[in-house]
Amino acid sequence: MLLKEVLSLNPYENGEKWNDVASNFNVALKVFRPSTLQVNTRSVKERVEKLLRIFKSQQLESLRKSGCAEEYSEREQLLTELTTLKDESQKPQIKQNTKSEVLFESGLEIRKRALETLGPVNRDKTSEKKKLKTNSLHNYKE
Repeated sequence: MLLKEVLSLNPYENGEKWNDVASNFNVALKVFRPSTLQVNTRSVKERVEKLLRIFKSQQLESLRKSGCAEEYSEREQLLTELTTLKDESQKPQIKQNTKSEVLFESGLEIRKRALETLGPVNRDKTSEKKKLKTNSLHNYKE
């Protein structure tokens, strides 16, 4: 029931929908198990994440053992769809991160160019001063 509810509302696109998932799941729990306690948003989200982690690890193990995809139960099909939804919703975040990284790198490049144009002027002055000092000391030794 929980996986179906998460699939129907897709809280990975909008994080506020986890509240709706939890409230709808609580309603379904009262119908099927009236004596159970209500769950909160955090526990629903953590449970779904735990199910996905376990599913991914079991999926990798079964592929290693059999070498091919096996028939899935309804639960495994729901988890596969949830994994796909979660991965798709995280792709735009990755693009935004790379966009900010590109801006940061271009800012560093601009700064580097600015310092390169100022650098040789300051280096020449300091190198001339050092040459003068070394020449004057050199004259005393002769």
